[in-house]
Amino acid sequence: MHDLKKELKYNVSTRVVDASPWVPQKRQRVFIVGFDKKSDFDFNQLEIPDGDPPTLEAVLQSEVDSQYTLSEHLGDAPVMPAPKDPFACMSRSLARDWWKRAEKLADLEPKRGRGWHSLRRKFASDLMDLPLKVLCDLGGWKTAQTVLQCSQRPDEDRLMKALEEYREAGSGSN
Repeated sequence: MHDLKKELKYNVSTRVVDASPWVPQKRQRVFIVGFDKKSDFDFNQLEIPDGDPPTLEAVLQSEVDSQYTLSEHLGDAPVMPAPKDPFACMSRSLARDWWKRAEKLADLEPKRGRGWHSLRRKFASDLMDLPLKVLCDLGGWKTAQTVLQCSQRPDEDRLMKALEEYREAGSGSN
């Protein structure tokens, strides 16, 4: 924003708008509009529709190509498909190259232990309250054993909460 205003001399306006009048989500969005010349644009003149937000059914297409829908084979699909064959797994070398490129683009210092597996581990840990079958299908794990042995890592808050619930339940003794 500073560069737009000071260095490029743009006239910049911003506004936070709840997008729910247009999409079936209650989420605030930041809108930034910039002009390189004087403009009469005024965010206060933006008309926001009244009434209920649209339903998901109203905005989705009624006919969708089957390649974009969930199927009974969801758990069989590779988590990271090959670019030219969505039914084959991406090669380890391509995944590594993409990860290094992403680190560089994000200006992240390379760090041992940070990579695709750590992202999947976080995903599994964040969703650990879901039924294990659902988690396996979402994450592309073929067996629950893989999730339990390799992917889920409870954090301290979760462990403390479990202990509190155990104590509140009377420690299982009568």
